[in-house]
Amino acid sequence: AFHVVEVMSTPKLLHKVVGYQAAAQSFNESTDVMLLVTNLIKKDLISTNPTERSIGLDCLSNIVTLDLARDLIADVYGLLSSSSA
Repeated sequence: AFHVVEVMSTPKLLHKVVGYQAAAQSFNESTDVMLLVTNLIKKDLISTNPTERSIGLDCLSNIVTLDLARDLIADVYGLLSSSSA
């Protein structure tokens, strides 16, 4: 699971997309790197790059847990109320 997180955190957008898709397909609430994933998604949700925001939101919709929802609700709400989203 940690290798997927490494790919998710790369600055290269294509690699990041592949990492997020791998996470969406294989992570669940018992994955041991969920704290790292939470921080990566949070970083991408507040990014100025709309593509990074969208892949973070897409991954979140596939792996959301109660803890993820609690930790990221403010960022998701910010996207919903933003005029640039």
